[in-house]
Amino acid sequence: PSIIEAQNSIRSLELQLKVLMGMDVNQGIKPNTSLSDFKSTMYADVMAMNSDLSMNADLRKLDLQTDYLKKAIDVQKASWLPTLSATIGYTWYSMSDGSPFKNFAWSPNSSVGLSLSWTLFNGGQRYYKQKQAELSYKEMAWQRDNLSRTLEMQRQIQLDNIQKNVKQIETCTASVEQAVKANQIQEKSFKIGASTYLDLRDSEDAVMSSKLAYYQAIYNFLVAKSDLEL
Repeated sequence: PSIIEAQNSIRSLELQLKVLMGMDVNQGIKPNTSLSDFKSTMYADVMAMNSDLSMNADLRKLDLQTDYLKKAIDVQKASWLPTLSATIGYTWYSMSDGSPFKNFAWSPNSSVGLSLSWTLFNGGQRYYKQKQAELSYKEMAWQRDNLSRTLEMQRQIQLDNIQKNVKQIETCTASVEQAVKANQIQEKSFKIGASTYLDLRDSEDAVMSSKLAYYQAIYNFLVAKSDLEL
């Protein structure tokens, strides 16, 4: 039952991967690497990791929203200023003396005007709109600070997880080597009758358990690395 469950999980993950990659679900795929292949580049990946939060998508989105709210405040402040408008017009008109096709008398006409308007009182509407815009701006700034602190905490947690998993991988590597040597000794002892079949099976189970812990540690390292990149 455990094998069948594992096979079903693999099938489900393959389908999810195909969906994410936009592939036909009936298209066959097969990985050309194993978890152990990632161990060779593990230390280089750790050294090359970029933990700068300036390019975080959520922070950048809040920065854009903050800039928008800041411009909204400038617009509300501008509503207190007087408005000056200028108009310039130049026209020609004519009148005919009798015939509509001749004897036209053309006369030019020009005009220039300035208009100054200033709203002295509108029931406090401008004041409260400006206050609302300022509060929204401060609230967005607080949200950004809170998000920045949360991301910094998550960044530190993932860095700690990466360091822990690197150490765990090294420990599991040694455990696998010891389990393999112990299994080899049990195989030779079983051949000469110095150990029982149960002892041999226990050593084989120990090898499988140590390899499982080894692969789990590599998997946890990759998950922590992906979370840090996110």
